[in-house]
Amino acid sequence: MSTRSRAPIVLLLTVLSTACGSLRLPRPGAWTAVAGRPVALHMDGSALTAAAARERTARAVEATLGRPVQVVDARSTKDDGTRELFARLASDRSLARYEWREPQCASERAVVLGVTRGIEAIYHPVVGYSVRERPATDAEWDDFQGLRYGFRRIRERPTVREELLSGTVTRYAVAPKDAAKQASLYRRRVMLVDDTQRIDVAAAVADTVRELGAVPIPEWDAVARRLLERGCPFLAWAVADTQLVPAARGPVQTAAVTAMRASLGRRVARQRGNGAAGHKAAPAREPDDAIAAAPAPSENADDAPPPTPEPAVSCAMLCEMHMIEICNSDKVLWSAHRARWEPTPCGTRREEPFLAQCYREQWDTGTFETSCVQPCEASDAGRTRLMAILQEAGCVAGPAPS
Repeated sequence: MSTRSRAPIVLLLTVLSTACGSLRLPRPGAWTAVAGRPVALHMDGSALTAAAARERTARAVEATLGRPVQVVDARSTKDDGTRELFARLASDRSLARYEWREPQCASERAVVLGVTRGIEAIYHPVVGYSVRERPATDAEWDDFQGLRYGFRRIRERPTVREELLSGTVTRYAVAPKDAAKQASLYRRRVMLVDDTQRIDVAAAVADTVRELGAVPIPEWDAVARRLLERGCPFLAWAVADTQLVPAARGPVQTAAVTAMRASLGRRVARQRGNGAAGHKAAPAREPDDAIAAAPAPSENADDAPPPTPEPAVSCAMLCEMHMIEICNSDKVLWSAHRARWEPTPCGTRREEPFLAQCYREQWDTGTFETSCVQPCEASDAGRTRLMAILQEAGCVAGPAPS
């Protein structure tokens, strides 16, 4: 190529290089196809409190999964949208007083969002972040001395910034099998104190989400029948109404309405028994029964102070308090995470990532349901033992019911 023919090319390259100075390149993942049913993202932990960090994390998870991501809060994962569904049932006066929130089904939050928003899974990252400045260790100093920094070797022990990112990402899927799956997240970075880079929280969460694999395909018919067996008839009715074809919908909804009416009948019978027994409250055998109120005191009770009835608290509520107290009072757990133990009011959830993980494990491993709720509901003795444990921990006042 001659000098004359090369001149226009050199001029063109010069113009392009100047124009590229103002060219905005798309962010990574901008070309990722986003399709299919959405997933929910419920973020907790000190690393995910800032709005910018939450937005970047949502975008990164969306690019990783190739699915739309909806950011939800704790309330959204409980009863969002189910009130409107129940309004359709409440026109039947025989069901108007049914406890549609079904507190015994609180662990089915993925199903609730599947019904109300079309969600197929909830991703729940709980990630803590800490940073500190300190003198470099001998090994770190040796590493830094092997590097050229500012065109000079480091002659004095430098100050470093140590960042630590740790936590878990749990996926709650609608599928009956492999519904809950968890992966750990850990990142550590040590650099000179004037280094401006930081650990990329969004990338770390997205990488951990990728480790959990593909979302299992929901089998809605099996989900609805499992909910019926578990004692969640309204949620089973809602699954059938929103997810099943008409041919499969009818049998499930008929069975669900029958179960709701039977639950209401048992509650009415117990309330009548309470009235006949005076002040003594009947044991809460059904966790979905929020018993209305204690009977009024007798008119002849002016000479003596009226007896104080036992609060009609469901087994599910008592067990939730017990599970939280187990984690909060575990001093070995606190020590293992280099945290100083602090007394906490009974039943109060704390924000520390290791405690949040402990809370979740009580539900994910079945401890809440099989080791607490079921024994409490099965007999008066089971409820009495649970009350005694809570009284010993200072969570419940008064002597244990006999």
